[in-house]
Amino acid sequence: MIANLIGSLKPTISLFIIFTVFSANAAIKSVDLVYDKTSVYKGSSPAFSIKVTKTNGKVFNSTDQFTKYPCLDFTYKVSKEITFVGPSKQYFNLKIPNDYKEDNITLEMKLSYASSNRVYKFKIPIYNAVDQVKSLHLYIDRDSIFNDEPLPYKIYADLNKDEGIEIQNRKIFFDDIQLSVIKGGRYDPIQARIIPKRTNICDSLLIVRVALKTRPEIFTDEVFTIHKSPQNLSFSGTNGNNGENGNSPYQGRNGMNGRNGANGDDIVFFLKLGLHPCTGDSVLVLENERNGVQFKPLYFALNHGKIILDANGGNGGHGGTGHDGAYGRNGGSGIGIGGNGGDGGDGGDGGNGGDGGNGCFVKVVYTPATEKYVAQIIVNVKGGNGGKAGRYGRYGKKGLAGSGTQGNGVMGRDGYNGRDGESGRDGQEGKVEFIAYSDYMKSDIK
Repeated sequence: MIANLIGSLKPTISLFIIFTVFSANAAIKSVDLVYDKTSVYKGSSPAFSIKVTKTNGKVFNSTDQFTKYPCLDFTYKVSKEITFVGPSKQYFNLKIPNDYKEDNITLEMKLSYASSNRVYKFKIPIYNAVDQVKSLHLYIDRDSIFNDEPLPYKIYADLNKDEGIEIQNRKIFFDDIQLSVIKGGRYDPIQARIIPKRTNICDSLLIVRVALKTRPEIFTDEVFTIHKSPQNLSFSGTNGNNGENGNSPYQGRNGMNGRNGANGDDIVFFLKLGLHPCTGDSVLVLENERNGVQFKPLYFALNHGKIILDANGGNGGHGGTGHDGAYGRNGGSGIGIGGNGGDGGDGGDGGNGGDGGNGCFVKVVYTPATEKYVAQIIVNVKGGNGGKAGRYGRYGKKGLAGSGTQGNGVMGRDGYNGRDGESGRDGQEGKVEFIAYSDYMKSDIK
């Protein structure tokens, strides 16, 4: 009797389960995607969760701790070129290529266990941040703007709804931006650097425009000051390069010699009174001439105090260090006579230091009006220092004798240390001569 009862209940239970699943699906009022609309842009991989609203008003999210409708319960079909990633219980991702051509993504979803053929379709718009730009801003470190020194920069955009972003080839690409230097320099697209160019010795202006290519009415002109570089008061000869170190225990192991420092050029300074080209103040002017070529004048306040000019010879480069010798290999052991140990390699010689250059021969020519300022001028004309000797390479240690059943091999010998290089000689001191302008004009050699 009981068996008959159970048998009669089987179709009823099956129908109940089908009806329950169908009812669960039929009781769904809507299925929605939950995501940040501004995260769906070319080159991004936005995350999506699912919100299910029942006809009775209850809401179930895939992100709930004990979710009734996880993302795993749906099947998905997405636009071509879009890569579907996941799903997990809570989320799935859509990977959007950088070169995606469409304005939106088509996504179809269906509950895997649903008995009906109801499919939920979505059109997900691609977020175009360029269309949301309200203003642009260019950032450059204002304290680092000097003549001919390439400048890194950053560009920021203010979007609608008070969102601000730095342009980093993400929501907005650098290709969306037109950057041009209106005044005071040029733009190097290869280095992606702004190069300021000052046309005189005074501070001048750098004006850079940043605009949207597709909406040129959105632009900003940023104005910066190109600072004048500090006056170079050194007229010394260039220093010699250091010799390279030995680079191998077998080949090129000796250190290279340091290069000689350059001799200082003969220089003539003309001390005059004049006006500063930027401020118009009365100043001391030092015009200078080397090998018949005029160089930029130097300007000093009348109360500047000591004016120290360096006209030394260049220092000699240091000698390179010799490479250490290779260690000898140990002799092999085995049956018979053991192998001989290898000899240790010799250390490389150190390179010689370069000679220091001679100091300059300097003439300072003054007029009667500037004679009282001569005492303020100090000219250093020391000879350059000789380069230091390169250190020797250390010897390679001998290889040990191998042992054998019928006797041992011969132990190798230690290599030899290399020799130290020789120090370079110091350059000779130059000469300073102060001479009145009238005497200078009378002299045969100018």
